Amino acid sequence: MKSNKIGGMALFNGILFKNKEKEIIAQKENVDVYISINNLEISGISKLLNIPILRGFINIIKTIVNSVPYIIDSAENIINNNILDKKDEETIYINKAEVTISFIISLFIIFFLGILLPNLISLKLELEYRNIIQSILVLIIFIVYLIYLKKSRYFNELFQYHAAEHKSINAYEIYGLENITLENLQKSSRFHIRCGGNFLIYFVILFIALTMLLPSTNILLKTLIQVLFLPILVGLSYEILILLSNLPSVLKYIGYPAMLIQYITTKEPTKDKLELALLAIKGFDFKPLSIEEYIKEYIDSRLKDKYYERNDIYVLVSFYLNISKEILYLTQKERKITYQEKIELNKILDKYYIQNIPLQYITNKQAFYNEEYFVNENVLIPRQDTEVLVEKAIEYIDKYNFESLLDMCTGSGCVGISIANNSNIKNITLVDISKKALEVANKNIKINKVGKPIIAICSDLFTNLKDEKKYDIIVSNPPYIKTKDMSFLDVKVKKEPALALDGGEDGVNIYIKILEQAKKFLNDGAIIMFEIGYDELESIKAIILKYREYEMIESIKDLGNNDRVIVCRFKATNFYD
Repeated sequence: MKSNKIGGMALFNGILFKNKEKEIIAQKENVDVYISINNLEISGISKLLNIPILRGFINIIKTIVNSVPYIIDSAENIINNNILDKKDEETIYINKAEVTISFIISLFIIFFLGILLPNLISLKLELEYRNIIQSILVLIIFIVYLIYLKKSRYFNELFQYHAAEHKSINAYEIYGLENITLENLQKSSRFHIRCGGNFLIYFVILFIALTMLLPSTNILLKTLIQVLFLPILVGLSYEILILLSNLPSVLKYIGYPAMLIQYITTKEPTKDKLELALLAIKGFDFKPLSIEEYIKEYIDSRLKDKYYERNDIYVLVSFYLNISKEILYLTQKERKITYQEKIELNKILDKYYIQNIPLQYITNKQAFYNEEYFVNENVLIPRQDTEVLVEKAIEYIDKYNFESLLDMCTGSGCVGISIANNSNIKNITLVDISKKALEVANKNIKINKVGKPIIAICSDLFTNLKDEKKYDIIVSNPPYIKTKDMSFLDVKVKKEPALALDGGEDGVNIYIKILEQAKKFLNDGAIIMFEIGYDELESIKAIILKYREYEMIESIKDLGNNDRVIVCRFKATNFYD
């Protein structure tokens, strides 16, 4: 394992891991995870990298240069996601030239504060005290810098990623790649002997030693020598770091004092940062898989004791890869997936099989009648049984030339929109109490290109409707599950909004309210059409017959031979004769 060590670096929004063969960058943007794997060219080792001290300086410079693109990218992400006003749509990009200038300015600040300023201040003192005062001032400046790091809230995320990086490398060195788990990552130490913070401690100690050794008779000459020695001190610090990290376990304690800096530069990471680190370091063990191999691996590793239908897996895989199921079947042996694709596919399949999120909420699609609808967790998933309601409504609309439709408790809008697109109805109103549901309904109006006057109104049933507006037909698929039965629903059905399912103690609360409130909004001879639960026909029929304004027309069964739709009309007249 020592021959293939993994190194790392914390970013503002993730972690970079690297060994001789691969470079893995894991970044998090809001809830999305992005991981890229770069294969590194293995070239002959430069002779310069065999020369002690010089190799350290070269390696440090290479690390700084190579890390700049990732630091810029992660900094841009943090700025755009956390600092900008959310209303500001402008994206900020960090210019590489600006970074270079900032780096040069930083070097001058370090030169002034760490070298020139202590030397200039010491000129006020007797010659014999100059070296000690210069060293004390360097130490004070370094301590102030550490205190700033500890107090600054801007580095909180960075220090957590730094700790997650250390925990990952420690777990790798103890358990090996194949045995790393989230549990042993959590148990691993956030301190590591090869940390760059240790390098910084060694560098400061060597710089103070140099300051003490050089005479202060000529401050300008001393300052020049200190600057010229900086590359040598960097190289020596690197050699000390490598030497101490390669000591036998019983002697590793020699390097522990320098690790105290990690109490400042690392913080215990949150679970999501450890999960990101785990995904990243596991990338070193990733071997390209065909789609067929991936599906088999997923089934074997995660679905051993679960019921599954392979077709659902193909639906989800084809959805993520944005290809048809037919093409998926034809190419599953040849098409290779990347590590990023494997991570995303695991996440999607876990949503369905582990978190029990309905398939339609993952794909955001559901076919219904002759249309396809966008759905999410804010709306009920359209069912085939509800198509009976649509078909019966179209039949009445076309038979009696109805012009105005109200879809009460519209949810995704599927009932009203499908009726609008497949009948001669002239204007449509969609009503729901949920603003989020209406956002979905409005989206579906656009998706399905309803070319007729149609509006969506947020209202608790008829509360926000204008009294003067009357309708020829009201259709509704209201909540009709009894409250006591809610706990017995299928685990995936429970993921749907309770507001669209729970019909109260007897399951008929909303039917009663609609029948009572609708009277002011119906034209003479208008139709009310409800979807009902399979065992609710008699109870809802009895409710309808309590009102002298309504009369029963018919009830319709679904394809499963269950009572599904009930139809009544407002005020018996000769309108239908």
